[in-house]
Amino acid sequence: MCFTRCFTEVKKRIGAILRAIPLLLVMSACGSSGGIGSGQGSASTPVSSGRIENSGLVPEAHSPCAGVSLEARRDYRPRSWTDGDVTFVGGSLTFAIPSEISVTAGASARGRAILSFRSGSGDSTTCVYRGNGYRGFGGTQYVFRKCRLGAHPQDDDEDADWDGPSDPLPVAGRIVTADTFHLHVQSGDKHFPATEIHLALPGPVLSDDNACTTDSCDLVTGAVTHTPIALDDGNECTIDSCDVAAGPSHTPVDSMFCRGKANFHDRTLAGLGGNGRSCADCHSPSESFQLTPAAALARFNEMTSSGEDDPLFRPIDANDFRINGAAAHDYTNLTVNGLIRITIPLPPNVKLLDCGSAVPCPPTARPTSETVADVWRSVPSILNVNITGPDGLAPVWPRGPNPTGGYQLDGRIDTLQHQALSALRNHASITVDPPVSFLDDVAGFESTQFSSPSVQLLSDAMAAGTVPLPDPDPVLDELEMAGKSVFNRACGQCHGNLGGHPSGSTPILQGTQGTPTAIVRYHSIASTCPRPVDTVSPPRFLFAACSPSQMANVRTYEITNSGVPPSGTACGGAAPQPPCITRVTTSDPGRMLLTGYPQPGGPGDIEHFDIPSLRGISRTAPYFINNTAATLEEMLDHYKAFFQRVAIQNPAAPLLTTQPGVVPPVQDRPFTDAEVPALLAYLRKI
Repeated sequence: MCFTRCFTEVKKRIGAILRAIPLLLVMSACGSSGGIGSGQGSASTPVSSGRIENSGLVPEAHSPCAGVSLEARRDYRPRSWTDGDVTFVGGSLTFAIPSEISVTAGASARGRAILSFRSGSGDSTTCVYRGNGYRGFGGTQYVFRKCRLGAHPQDDDEDADWDGPSDPLPVAGRIVTADTFHLHVQSGDKHFPATEIHLALPGPVLSDDNACTTDSCDLVTGAVTHTPIALDDGNECTIDSCDVAAGPSHTPVDSMFCRGKANFHDRTLAGLGGNGRSCADCHSPSESFQLTPAAALARFNEMTSSGEDDPLFRPIDANDFRINGAAAHDYTNLTVNGLIRITIPLPPNVKLLDCGSAVPCPPTARPTSETVADVWRSVPSILNVNITGPDGLAPVWPRGPNPTGGYQLDGRIDTLQHQALSALRNHASITVDPPVSFLDDVAGFESTQFSSPSVQLLSDAMAAGTVPLPDPDPVLDELEMAGKSVFNRACGQCHGNLGGHPSGSTPILQGTQGTPTAIVRYHSIASTCPRPVDTVSPPRFLFAACSPSQMANVRTYEITNSGVPPSGTACGGAAPQPPCITRVTTSDPGRMLLTGYPQPGGPGDIEHFDIPSLRGISRTAPYFINNTAATLEEMLDHYKAFFQRVAIQNPAAPLLTTQPGVVPPVQDRPFTDAEVPALLAYLRKI
């Protein structure tokens, strides 16, 4: 019996050695590396217990968001394998342990497939799948048998029984999490050259079936998030909401403000005719509700390059409109100067001369038959209009329209509704006037636009009759406080200092009204073209010259002073009577086009304009009625020359002094060069 047992043991060992010889030959032919990755390996490659090893090969990195796709292959002639591996860097996948693995080539027979996975540096879980075919042939799947801790023994001995007892571990369908995956075919139907299998583990479910969230998956971690979508559409005239099934909605708000905002931006103007323009085309919201030359040029270039129409460019605002009509195409004033055409009927006593833009206009020039004047002006911002316009307060201009201030640069319009109607007629070319409610809504919208919250608080306080009114200035530093003192002294006499009307567009009350000591309502600041030139050498004042494109807007006007209102008083006699015929060469006669009034024994209306508020001035460059000052520095340079010229012409001018009527005159208002930095700091802050 001992002999029989010994002989049987020796036979088993010799058999094992004989079976190992061809395996060693395969290892020699295929290389000693094996296991994980796309390379081939030997069935006897060692794997350390409790880990998924790759014998030095780095598994391909994937994103958990895409799930896992593994393919493995067992070749039988010669005997080798190719395993499938996926490793996530920084993330993991939560999945259900599959109940079967599909065969994509060959057959499974009663062979085995192994799925191993682990999370982090923890122990591997290895699950065994048995082919659903017959012993030795057939089979389209490998069906789950069991799982155990530790890596699978990668050998080719399909007779080795690894299906022994295991610890209680997950079963098919159990939800687990892993970041490293390994798929291996241990055996299958050898009647085929190879057995190939494929396993797809889906990525995380992105959709939460909620139309109010944005579903996303982090490509590194695989974490799924459901971020609430941004409901705010940036339109204060909609109520933003979201339905889980239908998604977001933006319900229009029916209010004066919102209707007015819609009207302000409406290019269609249904039923009114029009040329496609809206208020917002000229009063651009992105440009503080004005129009800059740079913005106009950018829009023109975009229109010409894209071929898409921009209603800002209509023949009525082309330089050559009076010559070419609907075929006009020269938009120099728009694109270079940021100016639009304003057409005003000539008063009966005013004529245009036939010398065009010549400077000087020859004495032989004769009146033309033109009945309107075209002047080119900047587009004023609508900011703070609720506290400007007619105020009903002194100082009062001796002639209308609107002797206590108005809208538009020359103060010719009395209400925001009339201003909107005039713009729709003259710039949008409507053929049917809108209903009064349309204009009321536009005015309501414009009345809510302010340069700062503090100015809005001031407006509210003015409407409520609050005393004292709040100071709309923001918190000022030391330099800005010094600039405010300079402003109140040198600028506030017209633009309203602490003792004036809070709008900033009403001059202060100084001197005796109706006498030369009083500061008046409307002013000429020599901002039109051509600019005054001092005949003394060296010059005592020096204005910046107007550009050629600005000078092209110059015309010469002939005013007949008939001696009766509204065109004047007695003329032609000894001083102070004015001449009966006055010729003025200018790019813009200002309020003279409204009154025909020249200079009847005192300041007339020639080149006189309303006073703008300076709140928000840092955002409304360029400056003056014709955009001739590109910066605040250029604006102050102009005022420096202006004060110098006034001091020469009228040393006792009330604009120059805080002590009107004092003899000799005290000129204590003009700012000095040393005060310019502080004044600029204050202007930029307000």
